[in-house]
Amino acid sequence: MSDILDIFNTILAVLGFLAVVFQLLFWILHSRLPSTKLRILQATLAETQHTLNQCVEEGRLSSNGEAEDFQRNLNELSTRISAISLQTLQARTFTDDLRNMWKGLSRSMDGLREEVILTRSNISVSDGASATVGDYS
Repeated sequence: MSDILDIFNTILAVLGFLAVVFQLLFWILHSRLPSTKLRILQATLAETQHTLNQCVEEGRLSSNGEAEDFQRNLNELSTRISAISLQTLQARTFTDDLRNMWKGLSRSMDGLREEVILTRSNISVSDGASATVGDYS
């Protein structure tokens, strides 16, 4: 009787371990799916646009041409994000989403997100530079 309980306990332990491993793998996989990355990418773009608008309203950019350049860059990024968004939203099932990930859509989104973050960083640097100039003059 003791042997049967030991076998049963071992089987349950292995099943519990496998359940944890599969949950962890699913969580990692889900965070890499294009449908998940799209929400993050769109939120980053919206935050960057808000930052630019706030800097323009408060007059913290050094020139209007600079603000127009940033806006042009954000418009271009927005167009590219819209194109990727269409590809992502065409996935109707989990397997379609996986297929898009394997085709490199997630990597493209990562690259676009890095460009948006770089643009936001440049806006902040320009904002800081104009604030510094204003403080010392």
